[in-house]
This record gives sequence, C-alpha cells and structure tokens, in this order.
Amino acid sequence: MGFSHTAAGNKVRDKRGGNVNDPMVVRRLKHAMGGKFHDIPVYEKDEFRASALPFCPILYIEAKKKNQLGKHEKPTTSWFGSFYTSLGTATHEHWQRVMTRAARAKSSPFKVKPFGAWKCTHCKRELLPQFLPAVCKCGPYSLKQFMDLRRSQHKSPLPLNERDVTFEYKMLGPYPEWDYVELSVNWKGLSGHIDYVEYYPSEDYWTVIDLKTAATDAVKYPDKNLPILKNVFQIEYYAYVLPKLFRQITHISDYVLQYQTRESANQWHPYRVEWTANKEGVVSARVNRWVTGYKFAVKYLEAKHNPDALLDVIDYRPCVSKKSWEREMLPNFAYDGGMCPYMRLCTECESQKLVDQVYAKMEERLHDHKQGV
Repeated sequence: MGFSHTAAGNKVRDKRGGNVNDPMVVRRLKHAMGGKFHDIPVYEKDEFRASALPFCPILYIEAKKKNQLGKHEKPTTSWFGSFYTSLGTATHEHWQRVMTRAARAKSSPFKVKPFGAWKCTHCKRELLPQFLPAVCKCGPYSLKQFMDLRRSQHKSPLPLNERDVTFEYKMLGPYPEWDYVELSVNWKGLSGHIDYVEYYPSEDYWTVIDLKTAATDAVKYPDKNLPILKNVFQIEYYAYVLPKLFRQITHISDYVLQYQTRESANQWHPYRVEWTANKEGVVSARVNRWVTGYKFAVKYLEAKHNPDALLDVIDYRPCVSKKSWEREMLPNFAYDGGMCPYMRLCTECESQKLVDQVYAKMEERLHDHKQGV
C-alpha cells in the first residue's frame, strides 16, 4: 500500500512526531526528516573564510570566546539543510567534470585552457596547480585491471564492493581523465577554494567562475533576486588574489557567478562582471579592511581581552551606519532573529564611545552563553 506525507491533515500527534494513528516507522521517518538535531558537531563560526564574507571582527571575537568556553552554539542541522548541502556538493563536482571534459573535446569551438589542481580518475595521482595536462598515462584499463587497481587502493577493513567498482568502471570508461581540484587560496589569513579558472590564449583572457546553487524563483527572476551580495564579495576576493598567488595568472579579465537551480539542469543564470583597474582598486580597499580587522581581532584575543585593545577592532567593523548595515550584513546573516546584537551600538555611536558598550554587551552575551541561556 502506498503512502504520501503532507504537512496538512491529521492533527493528533505524539511526542515522537507524526500522527498517533500512523505506523511507528512512518512516525519515525517524519521525526527524522522534519526535526532539527543538536547532537551533530557544530560548525566553527570563528573562521576567516571567503565564503563567510563580509567579515565582522566583533562577531569573530565573540565566536572565538564562545569556543574557548567549550560551549558551542547548537547547530541547526536538519534533513532539509543537509539535503541541499549534499545536492550542492554533487552539483559542483559534476559541473567541474563536465567543464573539463568539454574543454578537451575536439569538437569544442573554444580554445580554452582550464587552470587548477588535478586528480586522475583512475590511479588517483594528484598534480599541483597548472593548465589541464595531457591524459594520465596510467591507462587504459580493462575491467580486471581496474578492479585490481581499486583493490590495491582499498584501505577500509570492510571488503571491497566489486559491484560498486564495476559500476564506477562503466561510468569512467577504460581511459583515465583528470578531475578538477579547486584552487586553495590564502591571502593574509583569508582563505577559500575557487570553483573554476580558465584561460583563453588567443585573447589573453583569464576568467574566474563560481557556481552557486539557488532556488528556482531566484534564477527565474534574476533581475530581482541576483546576484547575492555575499557571493559577489567572495568571487571578487578570488579575482583580486589569484594573480598575487599564482605566477601563471598574469591578470584577470572578468568573473562569472553561475547560479544553477537545484531542480533542473537546464535552469541557470550567469552573472558576469568585467574586471577593471577601478574595480580592483575598490576590492583591494575592501579586502585590506577585512584583513586588518582580522589582524586586530587576533591581537585583541592574544592580549587577554584587554578592553583598550578593542578600539582598533571597532574601527574596522563593517557597519558604521544603518545604510552600511542594511547593504552588507542584513541580506547575508541572521543573528538573534535577524538582528545583529551589536547593530544598534555600531551604527549609532562613535568608535571611542563604543568600546565600553561593546565590551559590556559581549561579556553579557558570553555569560548567558555559559549559563546556557
């Protein structure tokens, strides 16, 4: 007998979730897929990463102090959240593989050279960042040779699943290829991973591409919903630091945010911006402000939380006015029901007057956190 679950309908429910008239296994499924659970290790919010931009040194210090207390904030991991995260990861891997195969295809009208780190699909050999190399010479493989290869690579105490290996061989084929491995960047402590970088030799043209999964409505009405500001901050940081970190990349010509719906492979929207000297100057100032704020936040923590050292941190807060709060922080982060606990202080007071008030506010919040409030 078939079963379909919707939120509407039966109202008589028990503590474990589900309608009391449902079979136990159905109530168990409803509980698992509809709840939020706090026994999963919390994601560290005290990291200085491009994916978390824009950066606030005050919130960073608070997160660091909470972690030092050994009382982590409860995560909001649920079936819905992990479901879309898993979809995003799989979409990225498939998209990078398709982009790489299309670049090598003889039928391609584009003379393009992907630039990244690489990993062989068969022997798993890894290469440092470079242009897409020639096909790995470890193959071709027969099914028997591929099975023997996977046996030699198998480290798990559990037996090798030969059916899975056979399926993998059918998917990969006898000839090895290179899978794209994202470039890792770290500029003065600000780290990140870049989805894809390409070079067009005939035009001397370098482009940075970042893939973002999004809701269907966002892609369907891009003028209203896209781009998302935090995504812009992230990819502009990548465009700024790439030539500084990789000697092969002499300059950046443009960047593209490719928004892809989770529901359909055919629904996507590219947001492209030309990289100019003026744009680079604006991003340079922004990145240096984040990096300096991070440096002062670390210095404050190393100074055993001396309130006097908080002044430098406050000078590099992102929200100096209500306008800057609404533009940079409000669309991207939700603190305490959508309002940052320091927003009113940061936007209405001068830096010097803020020191005591921010310090007192932070100590109050840390005390509540320690007490489990």
